[in-house]
Amino acid sequence: FPMVGSVVQPVVCPVLVGRTPQLAALETLIREVYSGRGQVVLLAGEAGIGKSRLVAETQAHFLAWQGAGEQVGRAITGHCYEPDRMLPYGPLIEVVRHLFSATRSRSEEEIAGELGAHATDLSPLLPELNSTAAGAAPPMDPAHEKRRLFEALGQALLRPVRPQVMTIEDLHWCDINSFEFLLYLARHIAGHPLLLMLTYRNDEVNPPLRDFLAALDREHLAVEMPLAGLAAEEVDALVRAIFPQRTPVRAEFLDLLCGLTEGNPFFLEEILKSLLAKGDIFYKDGRWDRKPLGALEVPRTVQSSVHKRTEQLSPDARRVLTLASVAGRQFTFSLLQKVTAQSADALLDNLKELISVQLLVEGDDEGFAFRHALTRQAVYGALLGRERRALHMVIADSIEQAGGASPDTHATELAYHFYEAGAWAKALLYTRLASEQATKLFAPQATVEQVSRAIEASIHLGRAPAPGLFRSRGQAYESLGDFEAAQGDYTLTLESARKADDRQAEWQSLFDLGFLWTGRDFSRASDYLQSALSMAHELGDPAILAQSLNRAGNWYANNEQPDMGRRLHEEALLIFTGMGDREGQASTLDLLGISRLMGGDLAASASAYSQAQALFRALDNKPGLASSLGPYSLRGGSYMTPTLVAPTASAEECRAEAGESVALMRATGQRGGEAFSLMYMALGLGARGSYARGIRAAEECIALAEEIGHPIVLAGGHFALGAIYSDLLAPEAAISHTRTALDMSRRTGSAFLICSSSSFHAWACIARRHYTEAALVLDAAFSADRRAETVPQRLVAAARVDLLLAQGKPQPALGMLEMLAGNSSSEERRPVVPWLWHRRAKALVALGDLPGAAALLQEASDGARAQEVPPLLWRIEADLGRVRHMCGERSAGAAHWTEARAIVERLAEEMIPPEIRATFLLQAGSLIPAATVPTPQRRAREAWGGLTARERDVARLIARGGSNRAIAATLVLSQRTVQVHVTNILSKLGFQSRVQIAAWVAEKGPAREDGAATK
Repeated sequence: FPMVGSVVQPVVCPVLVGRTPQLAALETLIREVYSGRGQVVLLAGEAGIGKSRLVAETQAHFLAWQGAGEQVGRAITGHCYEPDRMLPYGPLIEVVRHLFSATRSRSEEEIAGELGAHATDLSPLLPELNSTAAGAAPPMDPAHEKRRLFEALGQALLRPVRPQVMTIEDLHWCDINSFEFLLYLARHIAGHPLLLMLTYRNDEVNPPLRDFLAALDREHLAVEMPLAGLAAEEVDALVRAIFPQRTPVRAEFLDLLCGLTEGNPFFLEEILKSLLAKGDIFYKDGRWDRKPLGALEVPRTVQSSVHKRTEQLSPDARRVLTLASVAGRQFTFSLLQKVTAQSADALLDNLKELISVQLLVEGDDEGFAFRHALTRQAVYGALLGRERRALHMVIADSIEQAGGASPDTHATELAYHFYEAGAWAKALLYTRLASEQATKLFAPQATVEQVSRAIEASIHLGRAPAPGLFRSRGQAYESLGDFEAAQGDYTLTLESARKADDRQAEWQSLFDLGFLWTGRDFSRASDYLQSALSMAHELGDPAILAQSLNRAGNWYANNEQPDMGRRLHEEALLIFTGMGDREGQASTLDLLGISRLMGGDLAASASAYSQAQALFRALDNKPGLASSLGPYSLRGGSYMTPTLVAPTASAEECRAEAGESVALMRATGQRGGEAFSLMYMALGLGARGSYARGIRAAEECIALAEEIGHPIVLAGGHFALGAIYSDLLAPEAAISHTRTALDMSRRTGSAFLICSSSSFHAWACIARRHYTEAALVLDAAFSADRRAETVPQRLVAAARVDLLLAQGKPQPALGMLEMLAGNSSSEERRPVVPWLWHRRAKALVALGDLPGAAALLQEASDGARAQEVPPLLWRIEADLGRVRHMCGERSAGAAHWTEARAIVERLAEEMIPPEIRATFLLQAGSLIPAATVPTPQRRAREAWGGLTARERDVARLIARGGSNRAIAATLVLSQRTVQVHVTNILSKLGFQSRVQIAAWVAEKGPAREDGAATK
């Protein structure tokens, strides 16, 4: 092993050891990528475990892969650096610059031309594109700018048709905005030939990284490969590969190495290098040998290993290394030259010396970096505090002088170095600039860190921190879902405002605290919101008053007083309209929609939401639009509104609206809003039979709510999942979730949540015949002698109806159903509400009125089919079959049972959990009598094109020339129901007109089968 002076040549294992399973898995992913199917892989492990080495090996395999024909892959890498973790998009800037450096033969104009409109969008990250971008884009709100930037970056990375592997190293130092883009990229990678490799230290997982990993896990976007230390036999292989020898490493030495390093490859290489530097391992007589163990002094830490190696360096090189460690993991030649005052040639010689001993590596252009973060930390950690502060000051001054008239372009770097230098005046200046930049870039974690440093700098300067700093940090904490930290900062802001007798600032603090507490405790929220409303009246500012009215109105709506909430929202709407404030109008209409929804007026709610969405779209307010679309998607029917007349809205429309709401929430970084949207999605999807997607949405809602500590939406996610499991006839699973939802709801103090959770828990209890518990829960939520008016109150009444029917008490159940039906519409002829009609029919069956029950069930079936609610439809069809059978219409009854079984089978086709599917099929099958051999009469009816008995009646009346109005009068149906039958007939027979139906009936002849109801 040759020596160069006193410097040892690099000690790096020439082969990859111990990662065979991971490489095999990565080979499979490479094959997928070369087939056009993008993949995301996470490589996790402690520092030095070999993540970067495995990445390099994978890149080599990727570029050399032979299964791609003439396609040639490309590898690009971006790094996250500790000092830059508050610099938005740091690793992505490096990646895009690498892409451009790989195309140096093309001019910047050619590159900009290739990117098209995206060149302008990328110019904030790549200033060199400013001169070539085709004009500045019109100013937009930050969220829109952020979305455009994501689209531009995605275009740059995903558009290439040739396969590529993109690696982002050291996610534990990644900035929040880069996390958001990487999540965006992971969601769009599927159809592109890109392998995205992400490395991080799993023993240094910070909250932003934890949130990012949780999002990938929730959406099943990545394959994770945790890397452990090498086993003893693998350590042996590594040592023998470094020091070419065939014989195994001696046991005592191997045991010592394994004990000291725990199989960490970097530690092994560093220790071996240190031993070589000291001469404890030496090459003699053509072979490698070492000193006896008694004389062997193996370094106990990597830091001591690095120090022993640095002792071999020249004084100038050691000085350069020290300054480089203060500058950060990555640094430029020009910065080092400025702070060292060395000539270019002298500095190059020192850098070559440091590179030769594997302390540094050369990057693109004039950049350099430490070979490993641990190396930099070891050098930096050896400095005394006074030394570190002095060196940070030197670097900060150099960067500031280089920035000239535009120091804000390096605000993040300057804030870091001046803060570490203890130069508090400059630290305060630049941390405030950096925090403002982070806020504009929607980087709340960076905002928190910069504002915290600004507060500390103010204290060191003997100044009281500006109140605005605490509010800015509180808002950032609130965005991150850190309730306690946000509360603390808002409280400090309130105290400061009161001391300064700043009434408007006091109002703002009360407003902020009130809104914050609505996510935890509505009784606590009330105190702040009422105080804010009173102060708003005193201040006499219309905008402040309207905002306070809206927030108070929403509190009333959530506490089962939607009419009061509606009145306050309408008052706010008048104010905003008078001011010409379209944003205020849109937000107020959005809140008016939820208060109308909670009050049970779905049509008025849909109207308010529709108006709000038109304004939000015109204003390009994506967060507002996202907030509105979620609850709006419930208008066509959901678990929350079974007893109400639902406006016409197809299941596909509602699914699309719910999906858009979730996507917009994610795109604009609203984590709490995303959880709410997922809850709405689950409530709507489940009620319309999309069980797999509903379960997935509810589970994602729960996971996200747990991450951000949002008990309100967490309760909602649990009762949504409980409702779905009840629908799937899995009461034990349902009870587990509804009980959790009820417990959490009671802790929040939200009357809306308490009533809703109580209803779903009662239904789960009824399914298990736990009637006493169901009754106690319902009575505690809402008294039986009160008239149900709000949506949650109606849910309690609906659950009570099912409890009475289960207990064999049909008469009081009918009375309660009449009350619910009376609230459904003021029209003389009330429209069909399938759930209510179904329960009334069940009560009539219990009272012996089979004809009345049959008529109601038929109308309920028609309504459920028109409203696209198969979970309710199969139950109605099963009961209708039973009633027909009891009336002696056996063939008609069997037809309804066949239809019920077919619906159940279609519902079970979804990918719901296997054990739940099995239970559902078994339990549903027990509620539907088995199929019987069709009679000759049944076979004759089947010859009529599969039409139901009622559809055949309608077809005959069409053949006689009857209009929809006449048919409705004859069959005692609504015209809308007749039209549904006509549509079904045309669809089943493949006809286009009523004339074809009449001709077809004429061909069939006048014969009638048993059970026909034609008059």
